[in-house]
Order: sequence, then structure tokens, then C-alpha cells
Amino acid sequence: MEYDRNMLMQKRLKHLLITASALLLSSCMVPDPTKYPDLDNNPKIISTDNIAYLNASINHQDSIPKPIKSIHSLSPINHNRLAEIGIMIPKDPNNVTRYLTLHFTDHSSDSGILVEELHGSYAPVKTIWYSDAMIVHALHLHDDQLENAKQGKDWAGPDFYSPKMKHCVARVTAQGLSEEYPFQAWNYCSDPQTNKDLTPVRSRFNWLWNWV
Repeated sequence: MEYDRNMLMQKRLKHLLITASALLLSSCMVPDPTKYPDLDNNPKIISTDNIAYLNASINHQDSIPKPIKSIHSLSPINHNRLAEIGIMIPKDPNNVTRYLTLHFTDHSSDSGILVEELHGSYAPVKTIWYSDAMIVHALHLHDDQLENAKQGKDWAGPDFYSPKMKHCVARVTAQGLSEEYPFQAWNYCSDPQTNKDLTPVRSRFNWLWNWV
């Protein structure tokens, strides 16, 4: 009887140690980018091979404007919100679509939505690029046609046309920020207390669940 009790205690202790170790690992482990492809460390999207592939699409209609040197700040997009303002991006399983920042070989940079069409080896490379300026322009045209548009624009603040404001408005709109009145996205971005990046944050416990 005493032996059985000791064995039971050892099993319970072992279980507790395994659980504690797993929790500690979850606090420091790097998530698998194949399970979470929106993360900035995705080796496929930001790889030199993929950048070379993307650069082969230059000079095609609607493609990236010039050669890319690097990519960062990847984020998923909200197709429904973009469709509301007239930007129609099909949900195609052969497409890789992200909001991101491109650094070009001429040392300039731009942010926007990049659609990379994957049609297999030896197929023509095609990309579609929706820059921040295009996203903001589409939202501006949409909001300008709504009731109380002038009042909404007045609330948007003095930095309405600043590059920083345009980048914020484009990013949060692409990520799915909806508006309750015209030009609310500009008002949102002018507020220093609001989150300027709506990329989903994944729980460490979710990583642990997928890892085990």
C-alpha cells in the first residue's frame, strides 16, 4: 500500500514538472511561422528568393513599382472592409496577400497591400500593389459621398494630409477599422491614445497548444 502511494505521488509530481516546463517554454519559444504566416519573421515571404521572385514582376500592369531590397511589418488584411471602400481583392488560395512595408533598392520605401499570385514553377510572375496613397484615396472618395462628410473632415484634425497620417489611415483601414461617421479613420489616427497597428496578437498559450 505504501509503495502504491509513493508511485502515485511520483506520477503526480512528474506531471506537475512537465506542465511547469511547458509553460516556461511557451514564454520564450518562437512561434512556427508556417502556422502563423502573418508574423514578421515568416521566412518564406521575406526571403531573398521570394524578393527576387517579386522583382521579376516589375513592368507588369499594377505590379510593384521598382526593385525591392527588403520587406517588413507584415500584417493580415480585412477583405470585407476594403471591399466597402471599393478595393476588391479576391480571396484566392493561390494568392499571398499582406499589408506590409517595402524597402526599395534606391533606398526609398512605401507601405501598402501586396498581392502575390502563385501559379507554380515557370508561370509568369504577377503582383498587384495597392499603395497607402491608393488606399487613402479610395477611403476619401467613399467618405466624401456620405452624409455629414464635411463635419467629419473638420473633426479629423490639422494633420489630415501629413504622410504619417496617411500611413496610419491606410494601415488601420486595411486591417479592418470600420467607421461610424465619415473620416473617422483620420480622427482615430490623430488620437495619441489609439493603437496605430491592429495586427492580431496571438496568445502564448495558443502557441503552446499548437506546439504540444
